[in-house]
Amino acid sequence: MWFYFNCDWLEITQAGQDYPFQDCFDREYVENVVKAVPGLTNTGNLHSESEISVIRDEHVVKLASRHLVPGDVITLSADNHRLAMECDAVLMSGTCIVDESSLTGESVPISKVALTDDQNTLYLPKTHSINTLYAGTRVLNVLSGDHNYVKAIVVRTAIIVLDVATFLVPPLLPAVITSINAHSQRRLRRKGVYCLDPNAINSCGSVDVVCFDKTGTLTDDSIELSGVLPVDDQSFGEPIRDVTTLSTDNKLLLSLGCCHSLSQNEHGDIEGESIDMKLFEHCQWRFKKGQVVDDKLIFGNKPERIVGPDNGHGDINIMFGIVRQFPFESINRRQTVVIKRAYDQSYIVLMKGA
Repeated sequence: MWFYFNCDWLEITQAGQDYPFQDCFDREYVENVVKAVPGLTNTGNLHSESEISVIRDEHVVKLASRHLVPGDVITLSADNHRLAMECDAVLMSGTCIVDESSLTGESVPISKVALTDDQNTLYLPKTHSINTLYAGTRVLNVLSGDHNYVKAIVVRTAIIVLDVATFLVPPLLPAVITSINAHSQRRLRRKGVYCLDPNAINSCGSVDVVCFDKTGTLTDDSIELSGVLPVDDQSFGEPIRDVTTLSTDNKLLLSLGCCHSLSQNEHGDIEGESIDMKLFEHCQWRFKKGQVVDDKLIFGNKPERIVGPDNGHGDINIMFGIVRQFPFESINRRQTVVIKRAYDQSYIVLMKGA
């Protein structure tokens, strides 16, 4: 996998390993430049700061997030619950459940998966958004396989963004924009329009068509599963109202129970898409990570998530480890998982699309 930082091309040889190119960055030089820029030394007035684990000289050390530079390898563990990301970082191992509501407005947690190790692929922020942890978002849960932590590579920091903004933005521009927004807000208020976010006025000025979502008024804000229609020989079969009657080897039942990006937090609550949660509840499956004594012995490799039917909690053989997931993306129009049954040497690939 290749990355482009400002003017340097850097190659990652293998995901999840200690990355040799960390020494290519002169951290002392970057920090001295930041200190030399007026206003950037008092970082507490410009952005939030948190303590984060960073791999330096093959050792994990605790550093303030303002000391991060592109190319740093950070580690995230279950102890980082609700950690606010202070930088953009590419996930190189494991899976993270992230709250991106501050960026997208969507309250549904998003699954971020590790970047595929491909020497012929160039990392692009828009193309690999499903692999990127963005600054301003919060890490809700960390799912790792063989380790107690996941690794991510810093690709952009808030300090560098502020550095660029310092030289390009005229000093009076923010004050002018604020004044214009306040005047526009008063004009709207006289017409009976109340704006809760003045910063949205500029965006609304360029809107041509507005589509209102009436979910919750004309319809219901939740979904209920009535049943499923199995497909046999390219034709639909009879509706199945109760999917719990299907065999655990049935691919349709496995898709409902395994093909999702759901996760279970430390309190035992299930997080993820509402549709996936309804399907998971309808087939009466649950997470069973705490019931397995030795994940490696049963599954060969330690899976990030283990699920199985609720009525088979006493039988270890009726457990499935989700060893790899490819979350749904609008470009691909599908979601894929690779699962493995306990004590089975074969793998099963499940896919669902829209």
